[in-house]
Amino acid sequence: MRQRLRGSYMALVHMAAPAGMSTSLLDPLAYRDVNVRGTHNLLEPAKELRFSQFVFGSSGSVSGANPNLPWREEEHAVLLISLYASSKVGGELHGHVFSHLYGLRFMALRFFTVCSPRQRPDLAIHKFGRRILDLLRYEAKTLFGDAIAKFAGWIKAHDRTMSAEARVSGCVRTCVPPI
Repeated sequence: MRQRLRGSYMALVHMAAPAGMSTSLLDPLAYRDVNVRGTHNLLEPAKELRFSQFVFGSSGSVSGANPNLPWREEEHAVLLISLYASSKVGGELHGHVFSHLYGLRFMALRFFTVCSPRQRPDLAIHKFGRRILDLLRYEAKTLFGDAIAKFAGWIKAHDRTMSAEARVSGCVRTCVPPI
């Protein structure tokens, strides 16, 4: 990577990661390799090439079993309940150390599940959503006939969720200083 990067850059944005908490149980070391070692392997050239900022795609799962609701940005992730979350926290901690030692501005964006028509079907939210829609269709059909079908079509047509492209453009906007 060092050989390929020429010129001046504002930020390095690291969104690479294997998806899914349940699959992290099958191969936890692969998750650790990507989320900790992989992050470290990107922090090194960011430091050497004097990037001013590093943006890390973390996860909302690092909040774990924290009972303090709503969760606050300044709270530490100490009540982890998954190997996936521990690997994400490892990446965050590496970034914070680099920030402290080398002055690299480090941001960890803790993404939660994104709901969209193209989300992974194995996510719990997808299963819950399908069940809720099934219940609503049943209830609505009994009460309102075909009106629910028109309403469901309207919702689908107007569903605008945070896609991967929106995540990246949002990350880029966090790196650009206000004018």
